Amino acid sequence: DHQNRNADVFLEKDCCVVVQQKDLESDKLAQLVADLGTDLQKLEGMSKRIRSLAPENSAEVIADLIELKSSVEG
Repeated sequence: DHQNRNADVFLEKDCCVVVQQKDLESDKLAQLVADLGTDLQKLEGMSKRIRSLAPENSAEVIADLIELKSSVEG
């Protein structure tokens, strides 16, 4: 499914933690969040890696695409 394929992109780059919905339980989620909250080095690394996946001007590119689409549909 598309959600797993999207998550896999980030998982392969070690930018996220993935928990399958079938495995999601409140106590496991709470522990995962608590563990991440105490591992600032891991969080900083994940943050740095995920930022490297997006172009610096991604907001500008998206805005330009929206503007182009609206002018074509005008």
